[in-house]
Amino acid sequence: MCPRACGCPRGRSWRGSGAVNRKTLDAEASDRGHAPQTEGGTISGTWPGLPVLGVLLPPRVGLDLLYAPPTQGRLAVTPSLTVSEEFNDNIFLSSANRRSDFITQFTPGVALAIKQPDFRIMAGYNFTAEVYARQENLDNAANRQNFVTTAFYEPTPLLTLNLIDAFSYSTNSNAASLSGISSGRQEAWSNVLAPSLDLRLTPRTTGHLFGAYALERFGGQGTQGSDVYRIGTGVDFAVSPRGSVTGGYDFAYLDIKGQPTALVHTPRVGGTYRVTPTATATFSGGPSFVVSERDTTVIPAVTAKLIEVATWGAMSIFYDRAASTAGGFGGPSENQTVGGSVTAAKLWRGVVLDFSPRYTMSKSVGIAPSRIDIEALTLNPSVSYQIARNIAVVTAYTFFNQRTGGATSTVAVDQNRVFIGLRFGYPISIYQ
Repeated sequence: MCPRACGCPRGRSWRGSGAVNRKTLDAEASDRGHAPQTEGGTISGTWPGLPVLGVLLPPRVGLDLLYAPPTQGRLAVTPSLTVSEEFNDNIFLSSANRRSDFITQFTPGVALAIKQPDFRIMAGYNFTAEVYARQENLDNAANRQNFVTTAFYEPTPLLTLNLIDAFSYSTNSNAASLSGISSGRQEAWSNVLAPSLDLRLTPRTTGHLFGAYALERFGGQGTQGSDVYRIGTGVDFAVSPRGSVTGGYDFAYLDIKGQPTALVHTPRVGGTYRVTPTATATFSGGPSFVVSERDTTVIPAVTAKLIEVATWGAMSIFYDRAASTAGGFGGPSENQTVGGSVTAAKLWRGVVLDFSPRYTMSKSVGIAPSRIDIEALTLNPSVSYQIARNIAVVTAYTFFNQRTGGATSTVAVDQNRVFIGLRFGYPISIYQ
């Protein structure tokens, strides 16, 4: 599912965000055969439609199974089933115990779309049952689960409310970790709840209030779960129809199991600029003050994005540097993430091409008891071909590489995963 909504409702060119018209992007998403407002986050880890900064979601791994074709009507439900085969050359995510296997997968799912002029909900859920050809002890009815929902409400032309909730569960820990870092084959789950409020103060000024609660849990020994609470405010001032300047303040509370808590204070300045009618760039940055027991560390905080919506599809690239967690390892960390996506949906009829790379560097901050130095790369090209109205052939390849130092030197990973399957989806319009 895809949230490429990264602009203002009703196309207000003077809104402080200075971003691309939401309706234009929704139309592009519908033309590509995806549900609007739900893709960018699951691909790159960021969510363009919200002022919440930083990496919020795990990287894309494998097939896009949160699938919903374009529907007609105000209320629609889309049940789906994907039957796929996977080859995995490192099922235990370990260089010391490298095993390969063929895995047959069955993924039932359901998507819900409620569309009103000023109110929208897009939601999807699925789970994956797996049957292993060799390692039969790994067979399970729910080795993966995913849930994503987005809600948009505009009670008045001056006020916009957004809400996102995203849940990921996987026995491949890098697929559920928000940082995309692997702690080996173990149960891992994460959930992100992110509300936001935009208030138009004047024709050129927009105020923002946002928050996020990110939960991560890991089932293996030697890894730490975490609860991260974030809240922030900001003000955008449109200096022209093409650009705006931004000022704000973020606060984060990092509660990591077995580690001292950390407080992160970040004042920010930045701006948004519409480079072309279809390309928008945003930037914000400032110092982050990471305060923990007996230690205060200052690190740079930077968030930059470039989003392009073209006649053939869409593409985006982002860079984020912030104080966060490292997928179950160590205490507070400084994470640098580069990622993006390229989606081509109009080159050939019925064919959608997607490429979603992401690279993360994570290092310990302050006086964390265990020092970490982790680099993780995820590449995920995929192709889908609509062979009939409700049937598509789907393929994907995921390359994952992780190199580590410090206390995590034993968790080095090279993994290749190849997927091919058939996806069946039948949209049901309940209310026209």
